[in-house]
Amino acid sequence: MEYKLCNKTDMKTVAMMEEKYIECPWSESTLLESFGQDSYVFVKAEEDGNLLGYGSVQIVLDEGNINNIAVDENFRNKGIASGILNNIISHCKERRVSIMFLEVNEHNKSAIALYTKFGFEKIGERKNYYKSGNAIIMSLKL
Repeated sequence: MEYKLCNKTDMKTVAMMEEKYIECPWSESTLLESFGQDSYVFVKAEEDGNLLGYGSVQIVLDEGNINNIAVDENFRNKGIASGILNNIISHCKERRVSIMFLEVNEHNKSAIALYTKFGFEKIGERKNYYKSGNAIIMSLKL
């Protein structure tokens, strides 16, 4: 398993994973537009040339906002999301980010557990942010 930065050709697969696993998916064109900006970092988990998961963060000044993390359902519970998140945090530290933020669906217990394991704390809530429920806002001081 390798964790590394995505390349432009990965955005097609990322878009398919967004559509399948993310409640409010980004389109391939939005992903490509974001990928082309210095403020975005896309990390992937790859094995034998296959993209098994990805995550993205937008860095503005000293803040990082995690957009999405997703892992192919056939490869879950193997620590891949932890590896992706660890890489995202490392990239944020390299770019002198002092605080990270994210929103997560209140019903996504596995994601909440992952973020909590890494030290993220709940700082607020957005009512009816998702079709299926509220968003929990979490932050991590680096």
